[in-house]
Amino acid sequence: MSDTERPLNKRGRRGAAVMAGYLAAEGLRPALILCSPARRTRETLDFISEALGSSIPGHIEPELYLADPATILERLRRVPDTAGSVLVIGHNPGLHELAVELTDAAGGRANAEAQRLKQKFPTAALARFRLKLERWRDLSDERLAGGVRLLGYVTPAELLPGD
Repeated sequence: MSDTERPLNKRGRRGAAVMAGYLAAEGLRPALILCSPARRTRETLDFISEALGSSIPGHIEPELYLADPATILERLRRVPDTAGSVLVIGHNPGLHELAVELTDAAGGRANAEAQRLKQKFPTAALARFRLKLERWRDLSDERLAGGVRLLGYVTPAELLPGD
């Protein structure tokens, strides 16, 4: 089986389901979802759509498959300015590296939550950031310095005691 057709394993399904439930319980509804075309990310999107309702536009984005941080940022620059928030469903190490870059831009080196994020970004982990931008196209390394805040970081293991 090719990597793109590999489904979520049992732990991945549990993680996706619990994180989808967390998003719903916390009232976290992104305006837009960008998702890698890999089967396992599309399955994750299905869990989220079921938990949040199918009214949130979800786009399958071929360029997000195994994307590095620069590619993810480039895709985010093309998000319509009407979308106030975006959820990216993709892959490590690219998502983890981007989350670390954003955390560093937020000055989160001493923050315990930021340190946990830097150490590990498991399957279905959620990092939430606030970016001080007027337009998505302005998203750049230079604009991130001082314009980012880590709002939260949670992993499925934290939400599933005994896992």
